[in-house]
Amino acid sequence: MPVNFDHIARFYSLAEKIFFGKHLNFARTYFAQYTKLPQTVLLVGEGRGHFLNFLLNQNQFCKITIVDSSSKMIKLMESKLEPNNLNRVHFYNDSLENFTSNIKYDLVCTFFFWDCFSRVELDHLVPKFLKFLKVDGIWINADFIDGINNLSFSNILNFFKLRILFLFFRVSTGINAKKVEPLEVYLEKNLIKLIEFHKNSDNHIKTEVFQKLAKL
Repeated sequence: MPVNFDHIARFYSLAEKIFFGKHLNFARTYFAQYTKLPQTVLLVGEGRGHFLNFLLNQNQFCKITIVDSSSKMIKLMESKLEPNNLNRVHFYNDSLENFTSNIKYDLVCTFFFWDCFSRVELDHLVPKFLKFLKVDGIWINADFIDGINNLSFSNILNFFKLRILFLFFRVSTGINAKKVEPLEVYLEKNLIKLIEFHKNSDNHIKTEVFQKLAKL
């Protein structure tokens, strides 16, 4: 079935808090220093707008484009925008697959987005996404660290928590992914380098900062 996040839009934030507390927001904003200067920003799969509100407060001048396939998520984001920010944010209600733009963005962000896609889908979508990033531009990505890396209770618990989440999202939204696929395989061939990396104390959530080295 087509992927559709509309059914879970209203309780998405509540579910995030129940499962992960403040960990996801902490990961989204960990590298805040990269958000203060960009003039053009692309947010893909922004969901309920957790990072959007943070970014608007951090950077008073940037123009923001949001690509999200859920019309209900977009309506919820729009409803929380202050009037003085309405002309700074442009919403594109469609999939990344269909998104087009003549803008090369200074900053692009993906937070807990790529875990919705299978390897086959990523092979097509990641290179397309990176074409929107300007040379020397910054890409911030946050996602889960999948797999059992050690036999600690927290690591095993987080592994099974992800399995439950993937099952839920496959049934409720129609995503094809069954696990978090690594993005590292796309870096060298797309002239992207990792410049910053952080993972939380339980080693199950990471935030990465990449930089584009040259035009594709």
